[in-house]
Amino acid sequence: MTVQVASNTAKISRPKISGIFPRVRLLTELNTYKDHKATWISSPPGSGKTSLVSSYLDQQSVKAVWYQIDEGDTDFSTFFYYLAQAVRKASPRKRGQIPVLTPEFKDSIKPFTRNFFRTVFARFSDDFILVFDNYQELGEKTGVHQLLVIALEEIPDNGSIIFISRTDPPAEYSRLRANKRLTFLGWDDLKLSKEEMQEIFELRGIPQKSLPSIMAITQGWIAGLTLLFEQEGE
Repeated sequence: MTVQVASNTAKISRPKISGIFPRVRLLTELNTYKDHKATWISSPPGSGKTSLVSSYLDQQSVKAVWYQIDEGDTDFSTFFYYLAQAVRKASPRKRGQIPVLTPEFKDSIKPFTRNFFRTVFARFSDDFILVFDNYQELGEKTGVHQLLVIALEEIPDNGSIIFISRTDPPAEYSRLRANKRLTFLGWDDLKLSKEEMQEIFELRGIPQKSLPSIMAITQGWIAGLTLLFEQEGE
């Protein structure tokens, strides 16, 4: 295994998003999930997953660790290296070493993982949220799924994890979902409702008589609605 030592600020930073439509309905639902250890948000591209979580964090008085998954994270050393960087960024005043995955741990990855997350979570004395964005980039056949199940087993009462993905949770998460430690928001939840569409129309000064036809075209897809507005503005 090899560790990439280069800095990658974008990978460990929350995306900057402007002009977010407040999804009050979904923000309220996320608040009801606070007692659960994790929430999985799954829907197609352009459905507002990242914007939703970003606006949710803006409302919370918590420390947030934002981690952008990419295909390189299937390498355990790369995953742990950058995740440690993200945690340090979110808790800069905390001292103490975060475990480093070196070759001698390759045959004991699960004990290492448990120790890693216990050490990381101990850095947060107040409430915190760990966000894994673009989770689908890991693919189906990777041992990282099992490592993050361990993270969910170790997370303390003051912490939670949000997964953002274009796909449903892999099989490794089935038991957690059955035990209601992993809650789920899917495409049917993220679609714009009629009431939300009406509010958007009102904010933009669009006649409500256009609502049925535009709803039929966009099918609740936020990116589709945005694209339609941009075309009409040309």
